[in-house]
Amino acid sequence: MDQPTSGLVRGYVLTATARRDLNAIWKYISSDSVHYADLVEEAVYATCRLAASTPVIGHRRREVTKANVPFLAVSGYEVYSIAYLADSEPLTVVRVLHGARNLPKLFRH
Repeated sequence: MDQPTSGLVRGYVLTATARRDLNAIWKYISSDSVHYADLVEEAVYATCRLAASTPVIGHRRREVTKANVPFLAVSGYEVYSIAYLADSEPLTVVRVLHGARNLPKLFRH
């Protein structure tokens, strides 16, 4: 878990599924460039910090899930997004996803 640098910022955690998502993304990108894989990973963590500090920043995607799970695009790499539980403490990131995936299928229970 990335730790906030100030007591004013809420922390966040990644679920095991979100960690697997991020590891798969990193592995895929690193097959071409470890440098770019690292950049995307850091952008994901920065997006998580942003969501933790301002949980209302995300938007619902009712075509993906009826659950109260906001999505937030990863800044600089908008093809990726995080899905999180805005009311959790610390903020819980449930998925890290590429937009080309079948998102409704991933959120079915």
